[in-house]
Amino acid sequence: LKAEYKEVTGQDYAPAGSSSSSKKKKKKKEEGQGDAAAANSGEMSEKAKKKAEKKAEKERQKAEKKAEREKKEAEARAARAAKEASAAADQAHLFGDAQRVQSQTLTDQVYLAVATLAAARANQEVRIRASLQTFRNVGPGVFLLLREKGYTVQGVCFPGAEVPKAMVTYIKSLNKETIVDIRGLLVSPEEPVTSATQSDVELQIREIHAISSAEILPLQIADASRPE
Repeated sequence: LKAEYKEVTGQDYAPAGSSSSSKKKKKKKEEGQGDAAAANSGEMSEKAKKKAEKKAEKERQKAEKKAEREKKEAEARAARAAKEASAAADQAHLFGDAQRVQSQTLTDQVYLAVATLAAARANQEVRIRASLQTFRNVGPGVFLLLREKGYTVQGVCFPGAEVPKAMVTYIKSLNKETIVDIRGLLVSPEEPVTSATQSDVELQIREIHAISSAEILPLQIADASRPE
């Protein structure tokens, strides 16, 4: 019968319902593959989500650490500024314009003549009253040439524990030929100060006050003292 059916129809005989069964198997297989793909996709999506969450947590911790570091740095800067301001306030009496002398009070302060400043007085604290002949900036500090009755000595002022930055700024603001009172430590320089008559010493300034401010002169003493 199968042979006769093939001769007449040209197809192999198949029982009724076998084709639909094959189709069902194929559909079921495809559905199974679809479920597996969906499961794999869900698994990958979960991994991506965890990876994103991990990255976000890492960025959050990084931002927190940065904010904490910046906060500490700001607090340290504020503390330094407050300390410097407090120190400047405590040392404000070390520089500035002196009150006008009206001979109302007596003082026991002893002023030495510039001519007497020599190596024999090295490492002593002295006071002088002299004219500011000239000064020059060297880094954060300043070098002064102080003159009294034709004798000169070099003064040095650099910011430090005993010298506020504001003192150096104040010195730089003074006009040449201003008369100043200076307290400082007399020391022997490493090399002779060839620009001063008192070449074997220099004065490390600890206090300075302007006694009489000078006007800006058209001809400075320093210019007139230069050799031709």
